[in-house]
Amino acid sequence: MKLKCSICGEDSRSHLFRCEDHYRCDVCGTKKNLCYRNKGLTCDACHAEIARKQVEAFDGDINYTSEIICPWCGDERSDSWEDSDEDTHYCENCENEYSHTRNVEVTYCTSKIDKTIMAG
Repeated sequence: MKLKCSICGEDSRSHLFRCEDHYRCDVCGTKKNLCYRNKGLTCDACHAEIARKQVEAFDGDINYTSEIICPWCGDERSDSWEDSDEDTHYCENCENEYSHTRNVEVTYCTSKIDKTIMAG
């Protein structure tokens, strides 16, 4: 199975998801210090600026959510179920640390039992 460029569809021999021509920062176009991140392929400098703006702008809900959300930038950990009940994390998006606590809610379901079966 050959890897294809996600932009032009050409063979991607050297880089995952991108051909040589498209393996560059999505923001500034540089081909140095690149990394695939949750928003595409960016260089370290552009990613740092994007993350800084996300931290500055984030004002979202972080309590009682179905996934762990970074309280700094709002990045969501899609594999939260793998984490322990309480832990600290390093956000790979904004590079800040935070802690989480798992809240477990227990609920019950009931059903009627037919009286004729009980008398039986």
